[in-house]
Amino acid sequence: TGFWFGGGNLIETLDGSIWISGRYRNFGDSRTGLGSGQRGLECAIFQSKDRGKTFDKVLSFSKADLSVAGREVVSIEGTALHIMDNGHIELFISTEKTRSYPKGLESFQKPGTGVWSIDRMSSDSVETLSVDSIESVLENFDRPEYLHVKDPVVFDTPDGGTALAFCTHPFTWSSSNTGVSVRPAGASTFEAVE
Repeated sequence: TGFWFGGGNLIETLDGSIWISGRYRNFGDSRTGLGSGQRGLECAIFQSKDRGKTFDKVLSFSKADLSVAGREVVSIEGTALHIMDNGHIELFISTEKTRSYPKGLESFQKPGTGVWSIDRMSSDSVETLSVDSIESVLENFDRPEYLHVKDPVVFDTPDGGTALAFCTHPFTWSSSNTGVSVRPAGASTFEAVE
């Protein structure tokens, strides 16, 4: 009750399944701290085997599940599924993790909030995606103008690379912008496009 589902995308795998990723969120407002609600509570992936008539939840990741490497996730934001050239599946997921703002900017941080970043899971199928494969993809802690990055949108480029578009908030949370990073064909990491 009080939660809605969205903030993701859909893909179709070779077997004809349609997969939808997203997260459950409620009315919590990070501009005033976390006391207003639980916000992004759960990342979920649903599958349809009947061309979109019905969907079944196949995977679910809670904030606790995504809290790895000693960094607590306080909210889950946008997600994106992507099929790689080799057929493997990637799940890009943005989360807000407990972290203090950089030195000199502490006064801008609202109580109970952290810093947004984008992580990635990968596997040979959607069903086998696991937090065991989670790795950081985009985190801009050293550049306050890109301190918060979230809401990944992933697509293939004509030259065989992968583009990762994202929303970025300056350290004040007062505006948002769009950025893009590219993983060139054959590379394993994303590079910021200046």
